Amino acid sequence: MKKITISGYYGFGNLGDEAILAGMIHSFKKIEEDLDITVLSSNPEYTTRLFEVNAVSRTSVKKLLQAVYSCDLFISGGGSLLQDITGGKTIPFYLFPIFLAQMMGKATAVYAQGVGPIERSINKRMLKKVGQKLDFVSLRDLYSINLIRELGLNRKINRTADPVFSLTDSYLPEINFRKEFGLTSQRKIIGVSVRPWKEQEYIPELAKGVQKLAEQTEALIVIVPLNYSKDRSASEKLASLLETDNMLLPEIKKPETMISFFSVLDFLVGVRLHSLIFAAFNHVPFFGVSYDPKVEAFVDKFNQGDFVTISALPGGADLGIRLSRAWQKRTMFKSELQNSTQKFKKLNEKNSLQVLNLI
Repeated sequence: MKKITISGYYGFGNLGDEAILAGMIHSFKKIEEDLDITVLSSNPEYTTRLFEVNAVSRTSVKKLLQAVYSCDLFISGGGSLLQDITGGKTIPFYLFPIFLAQMMGKATAVYAQGVGPIERSINKRMLKKVGQKLDFVSLRDLYSINLIRELGLNRKINRTADPVFSLTDSYLPEINFRKEFGLTSQRKIIGVSVRPWKEQEYIPELAKGVQKLAEQTEALIVIVPLNYSKDRSASEKLASLLETDNMLLPEIKKPETMISFFSVLDFLVGVRLHSLIFAAFNHVPFFGVSYDPKVEAFVDKFNQGDFVTISALPGGADLGIRLSRAWQKRTMFKSELQNSTQKFKKLNEKNSLQVLNLI
């Protein structure tokens, strides 16, 4: 039996990252069902229960050594692991297990990641050293590919999409969310996903834009926390500032349920990257609020996509007008999303086959 160990930001309750893992496992097992998968997790019991795989503590040196030693292939992916904006130790933390696997002679892969921003010179040097010895690299956007090239990694890089697009409809539960909310089929629903960022100073301006869109469309505003414990405060602040019908979505603990929920939306205003990805998966038109280049990189994949940088909001950007324009072209955007997601799925299928061929 082939054995794979997967490293990433798993077990923290962030449904975007949990959905990445779900997509990877689903894609790999679709190709080869008899796989022994071990995941390095912050909460091994949670990960095992959610995905029915082996899981060990990502901070236990003993467990890490065992997981790397026993595997045939070590995968670091996906998400935005290789960046140092969230802290100087992030890149060394995620590179060390790869380096360890390389020292043990294991096949190693970086899978469907977004790279950067990287500010520290030492992190750039470490990434280049470890990156040159990887057996497989796939990145999810052009920004990441260009950054890797700038670091001097002269090797083949495969373009791919977020692993969420590997999921199939059969994986998702069928839930009538409109019935649960007591809504008629005629009432439009606009989702808004926010996250904490610099004391939430962007929230008031975002609320003004969302308020104008709600008045124009007479839609219900549903505020969607993807990482409930971290996003709840910002979500509640947004809800308190809106003078229109709105509700805060109760905590959803399973990524497949959250992805399925997005199918009920008619439009999304999203700060968190995976809110945009979940919307795209369900062919729901969206507008991005970018706090990180990864958000802009994703929106730029689409001709009909639009975004505003989060730093522009406190300066008085007329978000209401931008949102209104995005809403008016949502039919065209929906058609583009239907075509694009099929391409993303095929890209992921190709990459999954390539990485499994390493063993």
